[in-house]
Amino acid sequence: MLDFVELNGETAKQPAAEILAVTENFTLQDKVVAFSADNTNANSGGLNRKGGVNVRTKVKDSLQREKYHNILGHSNVRWLSMLPALESVLKMYAPLKSFFLSEDKCPVVLRRIFEDPNTELWLSFALGNLGIFSDTIEKLEGQDRCAVESAAILKDLEAKLTARHHDDFIPVLARGLLRELEENGVITQQSYLTTSRAFFSTATSYIQPWGKHVDSLNDLNCLLLKKTVQRQDIKNAATRLKEKCPNVIIHNDNLFDEISALQEFLKSGLLEEWRKAERPLIERWSAAFTHLQENEIPYHNLAKLVSLVMCLPGSNAPVEKIFSLMNDIWTYARNRFTVDSIKAMLLVKTNINIPCQEFMEMLAKDRAILRKIHSSEKYGS
Repeated sequence: MLDFVELNGETAKQPAAEILAVTENFTLQDKVVAFSADNTNANSGGLNRKGGVNVRTKVKDSLQREKYHNILGHSNVRWLSMLPALESVLKMYAPLKSFFLSEDKCPVVLRRIFEDPNTELWLSFALGNLGIFSDTIEKLEGQDRCAVESAAILKDLEAKLTARHHDDFIPVLARGLLRELEENGVITQQSYLTTSRAFFSTATSYIQPWGKHVDSLNDLNCLLLKKTVQRQDIKNAATRLKEKCPNVIIHNDNLFDEISALQEFLKSGLLEEWRKAERPLIERWSAAFTHLQENEIPYHNLAKLVSLVMCLPGSNAPVEKIFSLMNDIWTYARNRFTVDSIKAMLLVKTNINIPCQEFMEMLAKDRAILRKIHSSEKYGS
């Protein structure tokens, strides 16, 4: 986090000007590789917004960046609660049905749901497919997830939905119910499959627009260190990243030797070990670079490629984290804080990544900081 300000207006002009001022103050004009925003879809643009008068467009034009792709939004936690909630409903479906249907004043909607003989079948169908969505959301929620990882996760979800569509997938819980309902003449397998195919088709159609814009990231998958590194793949990744950031200089001759050293390091079975332990991408590359450094092997060009990949945000979760921290600090009980005080606290919470105990000990040794902490300067009038 670099800055936190209060703007006088809500048009796209003010935040765009502030963003450009910050990039200039910190000499970042040539290092901006992505734009992420929250709560400002009209001003910042979105998947279906093609307007040219928004913050993203103004910043892009000022920094002379030509290419633009959407990133994934951070999902609400309620989607993660649906799976356990649905599991509980199905475990207690019979007593729930009996209870509500025995009530004289049962809500009409609930009565219709429980009187429908197909309800339990479709709840079982939903439960059998909700798992892949919940797993995907949990993977995407990581704060340190880069865009290349998110793109791979999204492609995996699309592949699973497509396979279930083509193979007429029927969840285990739904099979017995479907067979029983068929025997009673309530539903036919063909009508069930018609509905399930429509579901998978709709889900895939919804996912695909979010996946198309990340097709250009496919060349960067080799940098995820999930399979054996091929020299040509990293060369393709370098070419792709140089297109995105032309100011970054990659020396291909030196890169050749660095790739050889990386391949030698990964021969010891580390990839399989990392896969089983689900090691984060940043830890994988940290281990690789530590090995190269300890053996005095240059890795400057690989480091540039990895740094660029790490800078591409996988979602807008980091932005939403700032809003969440702000709301925790700026409460009704503590509403006299100035903007500068909130900025200072957010900078500390966001940028200082050390344990609280160590941070407290560091502050206790600095008398100048202690005097400021005990002063009333942080409160507005």
